[in-house]
Amino acid sequence: MIVKHGVTYIKYASISLQMITIELDEDFLFALYDFSKFENASWEEPIPDVLFENPADIPEPPPVAPGAMIYFELLALQPTQIDISFMRTERVNVDKNTRNPLVFFLNALTMAPGNINGAPLRLNALFLENARVTWPSLQERLVLYYQEQIISQLYRVLGSADFLGNPVGLLNNVSSGFTDIFYEPYQGIVMHGGKELGVGLARGASSFAKKLTYGFSDSFSKVTGSIGKGISAAALDSEWQARRRMTLRRNKPKHALYGIANGANVFASSVASGFEGLALKPLEGADAGGVGGFFKGVGKGFVGAIAKPVSGVFDFASNVSEGIRNTTTVFDAEGLDRVRYPRLPGSNGVLEPFNEDKALGQFWLKDLEHGKFFNETYVAHVHLNREDSAIIVTKTRILCIILSKMQLRWEIPFADLKTIIMDTGGIGLVMQDNVNGPFIPLPEKAQKGFLFNALTNVIKEHNNERELANIAMSGTRSR
Repeated sequence: MIVKHGVTYIKYASISLQMITIELDEDFLFALYDFSKFENASWEEPIPDVLFENPADIPEPPPVAPGAMIYFELLALQPTQIDISFMRTERVNVDKNTRNPLVFFLNALTMAPGNINGAPLRLNALFLENARVTWPSLQERLVLYYQEQIISQLYRVLGSADFLGNPVGLLNNVSSGFTDIFYEPYQGIVMHGGKELGVGLARGASSFAKKLTYGFSDSFSKVTGSIGKGISAAALDSEWQARRRMTLRRNKPKHALYGIANGANVFASSVASGFEGLALKPLEGADAGGVGGFFKGVGKGFVGAIAKPVSGVFDFASNVSEGIRNTTTVFDAEGLDRVRYPRLPGSNGVLEPFNEDKALGQFWLKDLEHGKFFNETYVAHVHLNREDSAIIVTKTRILCIILSKMQLRWEIPFADLKTIIMDTGGIGLVMQDNVNGPFIPLPEKAQKGFLFNALTNVIKEHNNERELANIAMSGTRSR
């Protein structure tokens, strides 16, 4: 780069970017939007609009700076590819004050087509020869060029939508399999002189069948999954949506048989939840809002009784088709697997050195009953000797779980607990009505002391928080 006579001379400049993958979700975009809301920002101040009938003088406009000139003998921007994925979260983003039911259901129905899966945008190269421009002019040209490139390929974004079955991905799989029909026999002829022509034909036919099955099953899975997600949003049951989302995320079918079993389990739980909501929603509404809440609960119960089984049907179809899709790749090289469980963050939010025992206990808590206690804060756990059980202590309760089935055996909230007693054979729990609760068998002294200290500390903290909350509530009432 040489500067002569006020012009920056660049003989050759080349910029090359590798493939860029952008993965976004709705919550992240809303968080960025909220972050951009600054109070008293300069761009939000109103611009005074004052009209002078007889101005004293009209100031001269400031001279426009021409900007520094740049001369490129050759500027080369190499082609690049951007893969865009966008996932809409399973929540209905409608203001709580909105009473228009049409807005609610339109938002629920648009949840399905909001997902974009790996939309490929291919940006062509740009070459400028003997270009003499200013920096603002160069920026304007580049923005205009890539803007036209992106607008001309918006069909790829729409073609990668889940509600259409990702036709771009389907076409890529089918075309790749069709290419293998001719490529594999050609490789057999070129590499081995025709001796492995039959093997190449078999490989090509096998690859075509596998990719064709993968493409169509993947497309069908995305269609049914997006429809099931949209219908689940109209069920008016956020807790059930959270359990459904956790179940589908954790139980990915690895083959067709597992997909059938998991799909049947999801469908059965959806039907059971629909009937459960039909009976419990009116009672919950009556507790919250009296007679009006009761009738609202009846409406929610009927909507859930219809929407949940229908969503279960589409979830079943999605699991089966996803299992068929994964069967085609069950013998392929495995991808990246998690080596260790997620780290347990410190109570003060500061990361601590990784502790495998704490990470395992947190994993059990989050996975228990398909994520029923996902929002609980893990404190400690002990494994009961000679039993397939463990005791988990959280900030609000004590849990006893069956490890082989990841099921809850019993739970005791701290609000129902009166005291804990350390015995020679373990720890006894006494309830508020002086009734003996479950006995935790812990013959080992170290294990028993560890659990007793953990329970003592967390119960003291829980009681202090309740006292502070009661004081704050009484002060509010006195006002």
